[in-house]
Amino acid sequence: FGQSFLNKQNNNCYNYQSGTNFVICDTLLFCYNGTNLYSVSNLKRDSLLSINYFQKYPVIEQKINAQFKGFIQTYNHTLISNTGVVKLK
Repeated sequence: FGQSFLNKQNNNCYNYQSGTNFVICDTLLFCYNGTNLYSVSNLKRDSLLSINYFQKYPVIEQKINAQFKGFIQTYNHTLISNTGVVKLK
């Protein structure tokens, strides 16, 4: 989304699989069912994803929720307007 590959800032990674949206932010994995957050896991401390940290990081969860909803809105707009290709001049 217009961010340089060489930028040192960590950006979120978005993935969709089997009806679940995943957002990876730093070491946290956020799982969404539609637009509802239901699970937060720490990938570095719990690689088996057995501990759910849902609602233990409310400030981070609110920030990620806003970014996730923005991503979904941008993605949907791109699909609806058919602008997902690079325009050559």
